[in-house]
Amino acid sequence: MIAEVAQLLAWAHAVFGGRQGPVENGHAWDHELLVQHEAGGWVTETLTFSTSAAFGGDGSSTRRHTSTRWPATSFCAS
Repeated sequence: MIAEVAQLLAWAHAVFGGRQGPVENGHAWDHELLVQHEAGGWVTETLTFSTSAAFGGDGSSTRRHTSTRWPATSFCAS
């Protein structure tokens, strides 16, 4: 999932650069990425992506995607 997240964020920065921030404060989009290393080598990745009408569509929306996978050794953290 990390590669897909990087691609999505690169696109959003390229198209809507300088317009990222809290949607409730008038920005076009924002995101939060949480990566948790769980017991037994499991990794849970959760992306929350929020947009305003300026981003496209009919209004504000929030999408959340969670991916859990094993083993943690397949994940490269920086």
